Amino acid sequence: MHSIVHANGGSANKNIGDAFLVSWRLNGDSGDPYADGETTDEADKALCAVIKIRLALQNDSYFLETIDATAKKRLMEKVGAQNGPVVKMGFGLHAGKAVQGAIGSQRKIDATYISEAVERSETLESLTKRYGLSVLMSDSFYNILSPDVRRRCRMIDRVKLVRDDEADENYCIDAAADTMTLYTYDFIIGVTQQPARKKQGETNSGSLRQSRRRSLFSSSKLFADSAEVAAASLDPASVSASNENEKFKLDLSPYHASVWTSTEMRNMRMLYTDGIFHPTFQSALEAYFNGDWVDAEIKFTSLVNRMNDGPSSYFLSVIKANAGRPYPGFDGYGDI
Repeated sequence: MHSIVHANGGSANKNIGDAFLVSWRLNGDSGDPYADGETTDEADKALCAVIKIRLALQNDSYFLETIDATAKKRLMEKVGAQNGPVVKMGFGLHAGKAVQGAIGSQRKIDATYISEAVERSETLESLTKRYGLSVLMSDSFYNILSPDVRRRCRMIDRVKLVRDDEADENYCIDAAADTMTLYTYDFIIGVTQQPARKKQGETNSGSLRQSRRRSLFSSSKLFADSAEVAAASLDPASVSASNENEKFKLDLSPYHASVWTSTEMRNMRMLYTDGIFHPTFQSALEAYFNGDWVDAEIKFTSLVNRMNDGPSSYFLSVIKANAGRPYPGFDGYGDI
């Protein structure tokens, strides 16, 4: 992970248990990391690094080759039944300001970042489990992606940010700063052929200023139990297993914008670029926000049946838990 982050212009900062913090320093000196129209390839580099890390994790043999047979057997008995690779990670991507410096005491010093923005990246990582995704981005991060990469992302929800000491029924959100729109970058690793045709009748539905730095923060975690979207419902012939006989090598090539149109990337995204998936999800999400949960349920169900989409499954669970009707006080926002 450190090697891929470094190759893509980022810096590995620290890890706490199975969680990692990495950062990218933003260019520019506007003083506002969310200024309208301001983009940076640092955000593109961060997202590219996340995808490359996810690709690398697919190669189980690389990570298991040094484990003895007895230990490997115990490990596979514990996690071998899950979909996807043995080692999994969820990624939370956010952009904001932080204090950078040496934190600690005379006997222990850590060079790190401290701010609410750093904590928010960790929150986003934890939410990957809710939505069954491996990558989750805040609107702050999404807004500074290049336009070409931004158009490939999918909006999946909008949420209210409620602090623990404010999480009661009388708390009211009245400031834009207390809401966040969530996005993801859809890809499935191992798809090698075109998906089956639609069945008849299917719904078409940061510059440094004194001690403050504008930065991108990515929080990621090992063994995140995020669902491997669509892996369970794909034709086995469509998913290629890692080649045990081929020596795996990390992709440490420097970032280049052509990565987004490469054959490998196109293959990983082909199930999401058929002209049906994204419009259907957008329509279902709009119906959900507007309180038309009957229409939303129909469309989300079609997406789950079609490719086991994680966010669609989450919204269906909310709809079913509330008997198909918006709960009292629903205003189109979820809570975190």
